[in-house]
Amino acid sequence: MGGEPRRAARPARGGTRVSAAPRPTGSPWRGLAILLSSAAVVFGLDHLTKWLVVRDIAYGEQVPSSGPITLHHIHNTGAAFGLFPGFQAAFLVVAVVVSAYILVVGHRAGNGALTQITLGAVLGGAAANAVDRFRQGYVVDFVDL
Repeated sequence: MGGEPRRAARPARGGTRVSAAPRPTGSPWRGLAILLSSAAVVFGLDHLTKWLVVRDIAYGEQVPSSGPITLHHIHNTGAAFGLFPGFQAAFLVVAVVVSAYILVVGHRAGNGALTQITLGAVLGGAAANAVDRFRQGYVVDFVDL
């Protein structure tokens, strides 16, 4: 692989540095479409699994598994793992703010598909929990570690 070694970016006229890194390409709309599609899938799966739990596992019942996870139907009014119960309004506001931030970050051009899918998964989960908190005042949880 002959040729000249890469040179560090040199200041251009006016003293600003020119980056040797390639500029991101791609449409921000394509990335946003990937993000929203991922969010929709996660949102749907979240509500489907919660519906199945409500339908098939009585409230408070535990269903042991062969692994480290137990299914335990509970109503969570707090954050992850039931922390800070009773702050539904605050968690709803946080979910809306985080969702808006994810949309802004996800709209930027240059984010790869994996980043968009990951952001979409977080957005879908946050949106599903926000809908649950708004409609019911709690989130149906069922994974017990």
